Amino acid sequence: MVTASLNPAYLDDLNARALNVQQDVETPARTAAERRGADMVELVPDSAFILHASRTNLRPKMAPLSQANICASARHIGDSLAPSPVDYCLNIMPLFHIHGLIAAVLSSLAAGAGVYCTLGFNALRFSQWIDEVEPT
Repeated sequence: MVTASLNPAYLDDLNARALNVQQDVETPARTAAERRGADMVELVPDSAFILHASRTNLRPKMAPLSQANICASARHIGDSLAPSPVDYCLNIMPLFHIHGLIAAVLSSLAAGAGVYCTLGFNALRFSQWIDEVEPT
């Protein structure tokens, strides 16, 4: 099985008639697919993961990543940033973006650091988040 971290807006681009979803997990992608009338194929995750990667043209490319690749990426970023269990990450990137998922969330969690995920960047709330979360 292959999974994809999916921005629900891509469902229209894909003209999806069915969506593979993790069994018993409610997500925005599932909700968007249900609104489209797409069928749900419920699966249990395995070993492959696909992210849409940025491109210079209109359509993002799909980047398959193995568990080993994801772990190595998180570890290398962790080596560079050196988070520790006393640290706390304020993540303003979406989790369908490789930087948000791997660089912010997984590298922090792998080091035992805490993570606070927002619903995305909001310039009006940023200072408030800094005060509330006190990211290191």
